[in-house]
Amino acid sequence: MPNPFAAGERLYRTGDLVRWRDDGALEFLGRLDTQVKLRGFRIELGEIEAALAAQEGVAQAAAVIREDGGGKRLVAYVVVHPEAPTDISELRRHLQQLLPDYMVPSTIVRLDHLPLSPNGKLDRNALPAPDRNREADDQPPRNPVEAVLAGLFAEVLGLDRVGINDNFFELGGDSIQSMQLVARARGVGVAITPRQIFQYQTVATLAQVADRSQIIADVDSAPRCAPLTPIQHWFFEQSGPVKHFNQSVLLEVPADIKRPRLERALASLLIHHDMLRSRFVRDATGWRQELSTVDEVPVTLAHFDLAELAPDARIAQLQIAATTLQQSLDPVAGRLAVAAWFDFGVETPGRLLLVIHHLVVDGVSWRILIEDLMAGYDQLERHETITLPDKTASFPSWATRLASHAQSAEVLNERDFWAGACRDAPEFPVDRVVDSRCATYGETEGLTTELSVDETDALLTMVPKAYHSRINDALLTALAVALTDWRTARGDTGTATLVDLEGHGREDLFAAVDLSRTVGWFTTMFPLRLDAGQLDIAELKEGGPAAGTALKRIKEHLRQVPRGGIGWGLLRYLNPRTARVLRSLPPRASISFNYLGRFDENSETGWRLAGESAGAQIAPERGRDHLLEVVSLVSGGGLRLEWRWWPAAHDRASIADLADRFTAVLRGLIRHCSERSFGEFTPSDFPLVRLEEVRLASLQQRYADIEDIWPLGPMQHIMLAHAQRSPDSVAYHEQIWLRLEGELDRAALEAAWFELAARHPVLRVAFPSDQGEPVQIVRRCAKPPWSAADWSSLAADLIDHHLQEFLGEDRKQGFDLAAGDVLRASLLRHAPARHTLVLSFHHLLLDGWSIVPMLREFMELYLAARRGRRVLSAPRSYRDYLAWLASVDRTASRAFWLDRLEGGALPYRLNLPQGNPAAPADTAGEHRVTLLERLTARLQSAAQSRHLTLNTLVQGAWTLALARHAKSGGEIVFGMTTAVRPGELPGVEQILGLCTNILPRRVQIDPATHVTDWLADLQARQVEEQAHDRCPLQEIQRWIGAPADQALFEAVVIFENYPTGSSLASSAAVAPDDISIAATGSFEAGIDFPLCLVIAPGTRMSFRLIFSPRRFDATAVKCLLDDVVECLMAIAADPEQRLGSHWQEPPGRATPVSARRSEPTARVDQTEPV
Repeated sequence: MPNPFAAGERLYRTGDLVRWRDDGALEFLGRLDTQVKLRGFRIELGEIEAALAAQEGVAQAAAVIREDGGGKRLVAYVVVHPEAPTDISELRRHLQQLLPDYMVPSTIVRLDHLPLSPNGKLDRNALPAPDRNREADDQPPRNPVEAVLAGLFAEVLGLDRVGINDNFFELGGDSIQSMQLVARARGVGVAITPRQIFQYQTVATLAQVADRSQIIADVDSAPRCAPLTPIQHWFFEQSGPVKHFNQSVLLEVPADIKRPRLERALASLLIHHDMLRSRFVRDATGWRQELSTVDEVPVTLAHFDLAELAPDARIAQLQIAATTLQQSLDPVAGRLAVAAWFDFGVETPGRLLLVIHHLVVDGVSWRILIEDLMAGYDQLERHETITLPDKTASFPSWATRLASHAQSAEVLNERDFWAGACRDAPEFPVDRVVDSRCATYGETEGLTTELSVDETDALLTMVPKAYHSRINDALLTALAVALTDWRTARGDTGTATLVDLEGHGREDLFAAVDLSRTVGWFTTMFPLRLDAGQLDIAELKEGGPAAGTALKRIKEHLRQVPRGGIGWGLLRYLNPRTARVLRSLPPRASISFNYLGRFDENSETGWRLAGESAGAQIAPERGRDHLLEVVSLVSGGGLRLEWRWWPAAHDRASIADLADRFTAVLRGLIRHCSERSFGEFTPSDFPLVRLEEVRLASLQQRYADIEDIWPLGPMQHIMLAHAQRSPDSVAYHEQIWLRLEGELDRAALEAAWFELAARHPVLRVAFPSDQGEPVQIVRRCAKPPWSAADWSSLAADLIDHHLQEFLGEDRKQGFDLAAGDVLRASLLRHAPARHTLVLSFHHLLLDGWSIVPMLREFMELYLAARRGRRVLSAPRSYRDYLAWLASVDRTASRAFWLDRLEGGALPYRLNLPQGNPAAPADTAGEHRVTLLERLTARLQSAAQSRHLTLNTLVQGAWTLALARHAKSGGEIVFGMTTAVRPGELPGVEQILGLCTNILPRRVQIDPATHVTDWLADLQARQVEEQAHDRCPLQEIQRWIGAPADQALFEAVVIFENYPTGSSLASSAAVAPDDISIAATGSFEAGIDFPLCLVIAPGTRMSFRLIFSPRRFDATAVKCLLDDVVECLMAIAADPEQRLGSHWQEPPGRATPVSARRSEPTARVDQTEPV
C-alpha cells in the first residue's frame, strides 16, 4: 500500500492486529485475516478451506490451529452433504495431492453444522476440540478380517474406535502391545505375526496379509529337558540366592469371588502353560531346565480372611503375607508359582496376589496369564468348561532352537557389531569410586518421575507420527541427551554412554514358530551405545529443530541393531567360540533401561491392578548388575519412570538431577513433534534399500505420498538403465487389448481398475531419475490413468481402422518413469455389448507370467464391484519377492560365475554381416516363422524321449546356427532369460511384478561330441546356473571385471513358457449376465539388445527374431533364423549325429535353407520402428 508518511514509498500490510501501548510498544492481539503460523510456515486457512470445499460431497469447511492436547496442530472441520457420504481418509489423500504437507490437517472432524456467531459468521472459537478416541479414520471395515483387526486395535489400545487406515504405532501402540494383538487375533482365527504389525501398520494393510486360518505353529510336544536361554544364563551368572527373584502382580478382584472356581482357574494355567511346571537342575555341565508332569505340581492358593480387620490393618497383614510368599519359591524344587486370595469381606473388593519366579515369566507372559485366568474364571461363572486359546510354540523347544541357531553363520556375522558397540565405551560417572561387584538389591534406593496424561497422550500419538518412530525411540533419545547434559554439568565432555537395553525377545527367527501365547522368560538384554552427538540442548528442551535431529539419530541407531538384539545373548552365552571374546570386552554397561509397555486396561468385570505393594520381589542379598536401573511404563494414562540406584555410588541429588534433565528433554521432544504438521521418514523406514538422509529428503520433497521404497529386481536394472540412457526409446513398451462382450458396467470396471492398483503396490511405483543406486518409489495415492471413449456412433467398418490408429497413438505417448506414469487403461465402447479395453505399461512393471493373473484378478474385481461384495483374498506383494532376493547370500554365486565365465572372450561380439549405419537407432526389424502342428509335435516327442526340455533343443539349435553364421569357433555366448520365482516363497506364482533375469550362457562346441550328450550337458549346466539366477547381470559383469558401459553379449533368447492372454479369451463368461473376453491382442516393442530370439511354444511353435538393422544385415538375420529351424529339425530327426555335421555348413551349398525345406512353415518379415 502507498506510504502516507513518505511520498513514493510503499508499506507492507502484514494483517496483524496490534495495540499501541502508552510505552510505545506494539502488543500483538491476533490476525485480521485467516493467516496463521505453524512450525515456521505461514498458512492461509482459507486456502485449506477452499481445497476442502472443492471436494465432492463437502458442503462447508473450516480450518483452525489448536493448541489443546500438547502442542500446536492444524485441524479441519467439514460438513458433508447427507446424500453424498464422504470418506475422511479420501479427503486427506486428496489434500495431500493438492497442498504442501505442512498445510494438510493432522485431523479432519466431521460436524453436522459449523458453529456461527450471533451475526451469522463462523465462530472459530466454538469449534469443538477433536476427541482423541474419535479421531480414527472414518472409513469402516470392509470385510470380516478388517472388522476383527479394527476391534482388536481399539481393544488393545484402549480406544473407542479405530478406522482401517489408522496406524497402530501412531495411535500409541508399542512392541509389547503388538504381542497382545497377535495373541488376541490368533484367538479369533486371524493369524498375524509381530513382524507383520511393524511392516503393515494399519488395519487395511495388515488385513491384506493376515491369514484367516490359524498359523501352523510349532506346538509339538515340548521336550522334557532343554538348555537355558541367554537371559537365564545371565541370571545364574549373578551373585546371590537363586530362590528369591520374582515377578508378581497384585489384583483387585470382585468381593463375591468364589475360592473353588478361582482354584480351578489357577489349575488351568498350570496345565496349559508348561513353564509354570518346570524346575531347574544343576550338574557337572551346568544348569538346565526340566518340565514336570501335571500331577507333580500342586495348585497353591493361600486364603487370608481379613474381613473383620480395619482397612489399614488389612493392608498391613497383606504386606506381611506378601513378604512371606515372595520368599517361598524355589526353582530347584520346582516351586515356581504361588497365589494368595485376601478376602476383605462381601462388600469390599478383595486382593489376589500372584507370585512367579522370573525364570519362567516376563512382562508379555503376565498379560497372557491374567487374560487366561480371567477367561477361565468367567467360563466357570457361566457353568462352562474352561477352554483356553490354543497353545503356541513351547518354551523348551524355543530354547533348543536358540542353542542351535547360536552356531549359525547368520549369528556369527554379528560378532563384530557387538564388539564395536562395547569397545572403548566411556565409563559411567559416579559420585564415589566403588567396587560395583559389592552392589546388592537390599541397598537400592529409588525415586519416581511422571508425565501428565496429556503429555503421555502426545508422546504415544503425536511423537510417532513426526518421524515414523516408536515410543522406545523417544525414551532412549531423552535418556541419551539427558546423560550428555548431565555429564556436561559434571565437567565431562563425552556424549556417548553404554546402556543395557531390555527387549521382549520374541523375535521372528524361525518359520512357523508362533510365540504370541507362550509363557516364559524371553527377555533379551544387550549393550547399546547411546550417542545423540553434539546438540544445542537448550534449543532441544524448547522443542526446536535439535529435538528432531536427536530423535532421528537415535532412531537410526536403534534400527541398526540386528534382530532386536537377540544375537548378543546368543553369542555371549550359547556359542563357546564367541563367548570368550565377548566376555573379555570392557566391563558391562552400568545403566539398564526397560520399557514395560502400557498397563491401562480397564476391566468391567471387577478385575484390575491394585495400588498396594506386593512386597520385595528380589532377595536383598542378590547382587546388582547395574549401578542405575531405569524402568518405564504407562499406567493410568500417564508415563511413569522408576529410577533405582546403588547409594554407595550415587547420591540422591545426582540421580534426581539426571531424572529432571530426562523429563525436560522428553517434554522438548513432545513439543517439537506435536508442532510438526507432516511426517518425515528416515532411512531405516525402508530396510530394503540404502539411502542417505540428503537423498531421502529430496525424494520426500518430490514424492509427497511415499508408501515404501524398494530396490530394483535384476531385470529392472537392465530396463531402467536403458530407459535412462535412451529416454526417447520405446523399447520395453507393452500393450494389450481385450475385446469384451456382454452388458458391461463401465463404473464397476473403472472401480475394479483402481482397486487392482490399490491391492498391488507394484502398479503404483515411480522410478526417480536422481543420482545414486536406482530405487522405485511406491506411492500411496497414485492411481493409474483411466480413460474412456464412446465410438458407438461410428460405422462398424471404421471401428477396426480407428482402433489401429488409437493403438498407434497410444504407443507414441510413451511413459514418464520418474513421474510414475508407467501404466494406463482405456475403455473404447463400440456398441452397448461390445468394448475394447487397452492396457499399456512399461515392461519394468510386469513380466509375461504376471499378465494372465492380473487380468483374471481384474475381472474378478469387476464382478465383485458389480455385485457389491468383496471376495478376493489378499495378494502377495512384489516387495516380498524383492526382500527374498535381498536375503540371498551371493558369496557362492560369485564364485560360481567367476568359474563359469573364466577365460571367456567377454564382452562377446557376434561376427555377423554389418547392417546399415544410417538406420535410425530406435528401429527394429523382425523375422517370424511358425511351425506346423505336426512339426511342433515331432520336436516335443524328440525332447521327451531323451528327457530334455524343448527349451534345451532350441538353445542347442540357436547355438549351432550362431556358430555357423558368426564363424566364432568353438564357443558362443548369449543371454538367456529365466523366470526367477522361487518355490520356497509361498504364493510366488500369484505375485505381480518383473520376476525375471537375463543370465550369460557360455556354450562350447566340440565337433566330435554326439548331439544327445551335448544337449544333456547343456541342460545340466542350465540347471546349475538356475541355482545362481538371482544375481543381477551388472553384478556378474562387475565380478568378472567386464566394462560396465558395454553389454556382456549381443544376443538374447526368450522362451515364453507361461500362460498367455488367449487362455482368458478361450474361457466362457464367468456368469450368464457378465462379460467375457472374446479376443485378445498384444504389442511388444522389443528389448535393448541387437539380436533377440523369442520362442512361443504351443501346438504351433513360433519364432520371432528381432534385430537392429543398424547393427546386423536383414538378409543375414533371415538366413540365421532359417538355419535355427533347420538345425532344430535336424537334431530332432537324428540326435545321435556328431556336432560337426550341424555346425559346419556343407560345402557347395548355394540355395537358402528356406528354399530347400521340405516341411512348410509360415513366415512374416518386417522392419518397423520400435
